[in-house]
Amino acid sequence: MPRSPRGHYLKALEIMSIVRCPSIIKYRKAPASPIKVDFSNKLLEYAIDILLTAERCDMSKWMIPYLEGARWESIPGPLQGKVSANLRTFRQELREGGYSVE
Repeated sequence: MPRSPRGHYLKALEIMSIVRCPSIIKYRKAPASPIKVDFSNKLLEYAIDILLTAERCDMSKWMIPYLEGARWESIPGPLQGKVSANLRTFRQELREGGYSVE
C-alpha cells in the first residue's frame, strides 16, 4: 500500500514549502500574510519636506554633501563657517517644523 505524501493531512492547495537551507523544508498554510504597505506615504512626505528644507538652508552649497557623508576636512576653509551657520539654520527650521533634531 503506498504511503501518503508528507503533510497529507493538509489540503494540497494550502501547502507551500519554505526552503530555509538545502536540507530543511518546512511547511506553512497558504496564503501568506499580506505585505504591510504604508499607503498614506507619510514617510515620503517627511523625506521630501526635509529635503526641501535642506535645499532652502544650503546657501554655501556644501551643507547637503556634508549631510550625505562628505568629510568636514573636504570643505574649503573659508566656507566652513558658512556651512556651520547653514547647519544651525537647518536644525532650527526642523525644530520649528515639528521634527526631532539630535
